Parts: sequence; C-alpha cells; structure tokens
Amino acid sequence: MGRVRTRPALSWRKKTDQKKIDLKSGSEESVTFDVVMETPGWVDGEMKLSGDRLAADDAFYFPLKVNDKVKVLIVDGDPTPALKESESYYLSQALHRGTGGKRFPGPRDHGK
Repeated sequence: MGRVRTRPALSWRKKTDQKKIDLKSGSEESVTFDVVMETPGWVDGEMKLSGDRLAADDAFYFPLKVNDKVKVLIVDGDPTPALKESESYYLSQALHRGTGGKRFPGPRDHGK
C-alpha cells in the first residue's frame, strides 16, 4: 500500500488556508478549517487536494451560506438578583463584544 502526501486547501475567491496531511492508501482523515467571513450571503467555496496521480478528482466545489446573525439563547439555571453574580452575566458580556456595539440582552432583560 502506498502513501499520499497532500495539502488540502480551502478557497473563497483566493486561497484561505492550507494544511499538510500524510495518508496511507485507502485511509481517511478529517481536516478542519476555521474561517471568518466578513460579509453575509452565499459564497462559492472550493476544496483542492494535491499530490496524487488523478487530477480529475482533486477539486470539490460547494456553496456556503454565511448568516448575518446567529441567534443565541442563554439559559441561567440559577438566576440571582445581583447582575454580576449571575452565571450567565459574563457569557452575555462576551457575546456582546461581537455584536458591533449593539446591546445584547442580559439576565435582567428576560420578558422585555
């Protein structure tokens, strides 16, 4: 059995990321890419492999929908009257940092 050294590469209009893996013939491996998309909407993605003798199957094209917002429900199992003692306070503040300055509802905003 042979080995294939390949470099999976992820692209969105330009090469975004690349990783090196070494596969034995007939084996599988999962490769994860972390990508931050700035603009919501549909994006055409491309995954390319290199290093084998059959170039016809080295590219995979796929659509990816980038959402503008992700809804998050924070459930506090033990709510307290003191805001900063709440189990969910620091989580809600961390998520607030990623909202571009928009106010993120905290534990006291339930029902408003």
